[in-house]
Amino acid sequence: MLQIENIDKRFGGITALENVSMSIEKNQIYGVIGPNGAGKSTLFKVISGVLMPDGGRVIHNGEDITGFPSYQVSRLGIGYVFQETFLFGEMTLFENMLVSGSIGLNHGLLSLIPLYQSKKEQQFKKKIKETLKIFNLEEKADLFPGQLAYGERRRALIAHILINGAGLLLLDEPSAGMNATEREELSRDILRIRDDGYTILIIEHNLRLIMGICDRISVLNFGKVISQGTPEVVANDKEVVEAYIGRKSG
Repeated sequence: MLQIENIDKRFGGITALENVSMSIEKNQIYGVIGPNGAGKSTLFKVISGVLMPDGGRVIHNGEDITGFPSYQVSRLGIGYVFQETFLFGEMTLFENMLVSGSIGLNHGLLSLIPLYQSKKEQQFKKKIKETLKIFNLEEKADLFPGQLAYGERRRALIAHILINGAGLLLLDEPSAGMNATEREELSRDILRIRDDGYTILIIEHNLRLIMGICDRISVLNFGKVISQGTPEVVANDKEVVEAYIGRKSG
């Protein structure tokens, strides 16, 4: 579904990514891990069109999308949840979901009357309710983001991009700031949406979470891929261990 081929990205004299390649299959949960500053978020920004690579290609479903602007990448069904993404605080959760699907719905006064609501609009609202139910948020639909628990707000962001039509999800540190219970809920949600046919590419610092849900993992260090494989293979790679805890002296 996504092929990343020999991606390079430099910022002045600093090399953020060097010859990075990985292959993500459909319906796979693929993890990207590494120490701080390894280039993980830069890679996601290249894939999503936020940044232009200095070399290499990004192939999505057989199409070269390298350098596509972010709005065009989004239209192809690639959704990106940034670490700093937020919901609109002055809108309810349901309203936040509704504005994410700008698909030509009728927003005039007639849209308030069920008889005049288009079939498309009714189907879209049904999709919102079904998606919120996946994340156990259907009963929170009329609440404002500030009334939700932190973990619920983070999971609502994932629901937001699903509703917007994404088939490939880029999740950048989705469990950041969550407690253990919230991380368990997030893990179940990610596995559930994978089973529903979605593909997930995830950056995560919590190794217990990433090792528990991923089919394959790539490890970045100083902008280079130092290991790839199943969670078991990566966890037992000496170079990966050294990248996280440092080399032993002597």
